[in-house]
Amino acid sequence: MNNRPPLREDIFVEDLVEAYPELIGPLAFKGIVCIVCGEAYWGTLKELAASKGITDMEALIKDLRMDMAQGPI
Repeated sequence: MNNRPPLREDIFVEDLVEAYPELIGPLAFKGIVCIVCGEAYWGTLKELAASKGITDMEALIKDLRMDMAQGPI
């Protein structure tokens, strides 16, 4: 059974990092750095993405789901 919270734009980055550690790298590759000085960014994925100029959250979530399906490179 999967107890992870759903991957949505309103997920808190701290929760994303804990539930989906495999996405830290893909997010960083897209310019969205989740961990700063060893601490997760405070706020939601949408807020963090917007601070980096990314506004198409539907496309970002789709890309992240594809990254999860593909597994580590």
